[in-house]
Amino acid sequence: MSSLLVPELHRYLTRRTTWISGIAAVSLLAIVSLFMGLQPNSYNPEIELSFFGPGMIVLAAALVGAWSYFTSASVIGSEQSSGALGTWLTFNPQRWRVYLAKLASVALPAAAVSTVAMGAAIAWSLIVSTHSHPSAVAWMLAAGVRGVLVVVSVAVLGFVIALVTRSTLGALGVLVGWLVLVVLQAFFSTVAIGHWEWIGLERVLGEFLLNSHSTVHGALHADPAVIAGAGLLWFGVIALVVVLGGALFAGRDVD
Repeated sequence: MSSLLVPELHRYLTRRTTWISGIAAVSLLAIVSLFMGLQPNSYNPEIELSFFGPGMIVLAAALVGAWSYFTSASVIGSEQSSGALGTWLTFNPQRWRVYLAKLASVALPAAAVSTVAMGAAIAWSLIVSTHSHPSAVAWMLAAGVRGVLVVVSVAVLGFVIALVTRSTLGALGVLVGWLVLVVLQAFFSTVAIGHWEWIGLERVLGEFLLNSHSTVHGALHADPAVIAGAGLLWFGVIALVVVLGGALFAGRDVD
């Protein structure tokens, strides 16, 4: 598969969409991070790492995740719409090898960029915070690793959805539809009579990335069992999507 991975990586990394959207995501991350860290707070001049840090992890994961989802969907969507994928398969008819190489070509850049973004988010949080409990520092480092895994999984998800729907717009439509459902459930859960609560994959992902509790002021501790359970469920769904996408790709006609 290594012989296929190099040209796939080259194709992904040389696309203008990859670079333009990447620069936009990094710029937005830098601007928002500076605003969050440098805005004056006359009521509470002290910034706790346990409060500021998780927000930075979410910000980095959201922006880099959005970039990886869009660019992963875009590269396979454009190949299908232009007919380049069909041409490529005439030279490399082993579809599972092509499929895995394409997955790796979007997962590896997502891992690299998200590692840098998470490292920057953690470093900025430590610089800005006036109080950093050792447990909060350890939690940030672990959450950064989980953030990288989340971004990679989102890149893979965007790729497979675009492959299945045969277009970039199809993947974006699925994402928008999911976001609409999340907003609607949040609305109805506030107006519903009695206890009604939506349990969706976004909550599973939130538990995996941000699970924490505090026993001492400024401290952060995670529940390993909750994180393991949420991670098993989330990545189990991703694995299922990957297998189904590969099976469809292997058996479907490609124009």
